[in-house]
Parts: sequence; structure tokens; C-alpha cells
Amino acid sequence: MNYDRKEHDREAYKRNRVKILCQQKVYRDSHKDSIRSTKLKQYYGITLVEYTSILAKQGGTCALCPMTQEQHVSKYGMSLVIDHDHRTGKVRGILCTNHNVGIGRFNDNPNALREAARYIEENS
Repeated sequence: MNYDRKEHDREAYKRNRVKILCQQKVYRDSHKDSIRSTKLKQYYGITLVEYTSILAKQGGTCALCPMTQEQHVSKYGMSLVIDHDHRTGKVRGILCTNHNVGIGRFNDNPNALREAARYIEENS
């Protein structure tokens, strides 16, 4: 009989899946700040302290709307997100998901955003 390590690991995971998922959730919940800090540093080059400072300078809200972090709770638990220039990686501020995605859909192009605003104003 051949021993298949991958198959053994798959079967062990299936048997212990619920226990493993519960352990992961407990770990994530108890290390939320450290996980968030690591991701902020890894993806955007800023610390959790810098994130908090940017948010405080914005009055605790999205840079483009008056909604607070608590009002923008998303299914990922991080309602306000880092907005950054995709070419340079420079952090511009903190936005709600709707505004961040909206700007991204216009490829960070201010002329396209101005044209969209003009279109809306003329056709409202």
C-alpha cells in the first residue's frame, strides 16, 4: 500500500475542518490589530498608527463623505479602506468602499471623473 501524504492531509483536514476554522477565527479575533497592522505595512507601507492618524485628520470619516467607520461596516470588517495611487503606491487618504471603488473604476483619471460629473450635472 502506498502512503499518499497529500491524501492523508486532505482527509485530516476534512475530519478537523470545523475545529480548524474555529481556531482560525479565535486567532483572528484575538490578534485583529496585529494582523491589520501587518497588512497595512505590507500593502501600503504604513503602520496602524499612521492609518489612525490619517483617519483622525479626516474627522473619523471617509475623505469624500460624512459617513463614519461604524456606518460603513462591510462584510470584511474593514469599512473604510486605504486609497492609494496605483502608479506610485502613495497613500492619498481613507475612503469608504463605494468611493474607493468608484475612483478605481475611472482608473484614477481626474479628467474622466470631471467628465462624469459634467455629464451628471447636465443630465439631471
